[in-house]
Amino acid sequence: DPKANAGRKVVDLLRSSPSSWLSNSPTLLPDFRQYPTLGFPVGPSPGPRTLAVMLQGRFESAFAGEPSPLDAQTPTSPAPKSAAGKAAPESLATPATAPSAVIGHSPPSARLILVGSSSMFDDRIGNLISQTLGTRYLKGQQFVQNVVDWSLEDPGLLGLRGRDRFASTLVPMSRATEQFWEYLNYALALGGLIVIWLISRRRRRRMLAQYLQLLDEA
Repeated sequence: DPKANAGRKVVDLLRSSPSSWLSNSPTLLPDFRQYPTLGFPVGPSPGPRTLAVMLQGRFESAFAGEPSPLDAQTPTSPAPKSAAGKAAPESLATPATAPSAVIGHSPPSARLILVGSSSMFDDRIGNLISQTLGTRYLKGQQFVQNVVDWSLEDPGLLGLRGRDRFASTLVPMSRATEQFWEYLNYALALGGLIVIWLISRRRRRRMLAQYLQLLDEA
């Protein structure tokens, strides 16, 4: 809501791909027999969606101007009685608790992160993606760690943690496409060697011509 967040900084942290869609199905396992292309039925109106957003600024409290919900309407405890059955002095009675203060708003540096679903942090989802990629998928855990580091204002750890390496899966190609790129690499390498040989030969001829010219002048 741009009007409600006019005084805050709004940053989209996660967005889905342009080919994503919405689905009400709770099924997480792909069915490549019925849907051989993607494993899931493609829904209507594909397009990117915001999955996580960050808000920074001043937030108004829902209890501003209201009594604190921590204040319970409990009566003052009665004063203990003596052995003779008489009430003890009023100084021994439990004093009434002072009313709790209500925070009306947060400081301007407050930060709020909203994630659309907690499924990205589920171990089952991580294992499913790991099996698909052929390597360990730890982006969900790293996202949580980065959120904690960012909330604690420690950008140094963010830069260190982002230097991970993992095997990138290539896009599936047909045998003909693989042969094309393989032979193209061979041709480019051979062409580079020929160019280097021609440049080296030209330099030798130029040096030989300069040497013969020096001998003639001598």
